[in-house]
Amino acid sequence: MLLSFLGDLFLLFPWGFVLGLSSFLLAHIFYILELKKRQERPYNFFYAVVLLLTLGAVLWKLWQELGDLKVPVVLYAGVLIFMALQAAATRSWKLFLGGAFFVASDGILAFELFGAESTLGAVLVMLSYVGAQVLLVKGLKDTGDVST
Repeated sequence: MLLSFLGDLFLLFPWGFVLGLSSFLLAHIFYILELKKRQERPYNFFYAVVLLLTLGAVLWKLWQELGDLKVPVVLYAGVLIFMALQAAATRSWKLFLGGAFFVASDGILAFELFGAESTLGAVLVMLSYVGAQVLLVKGLKDTGDVST
C-alpha cells in the first residue's frame, strides 16, 4: 500500500510520472508474489487472451501519444496484466475482481493521461482504483497471512 501511495503522490507532479509508474510497478510485483502463494489453479488461457487483447487495444490507440514513455509503459502494463492473471489463478472472487479493477483503472487512467481528460473518466479511475486496492487487500487477508 505504501508503494501505491507513493505512486499516487508522484503522479500529482508533472515530473513524477516515471517515479509513480515505478512505484506502482513495484507494488504489483509484491502483489504477484503474494498472489503466487495463493495460486490454486492454472492460468486461465481465455482470460489471458482477453487481458492481452485489452492491453493491445489500449497501446494501439495511445501509441503515438506515449512518445519517450513507450518502454516504461509497456513494461508496467505487462506486469499489471500478469498481476491480474495471477489474481485470477486463485479461487478468490475478491482477488480476481481486484486484479480486473486494477486493469480497468489503469486503462481508463491511460486515456486520461495520454488521450482526452474527462470528469467522468477521473471518477471512474478513482472508483475502480479504490475498489481494486480494497478487494486485493481484503482478498489477500481472507486467503492467508500476508508477508510484511
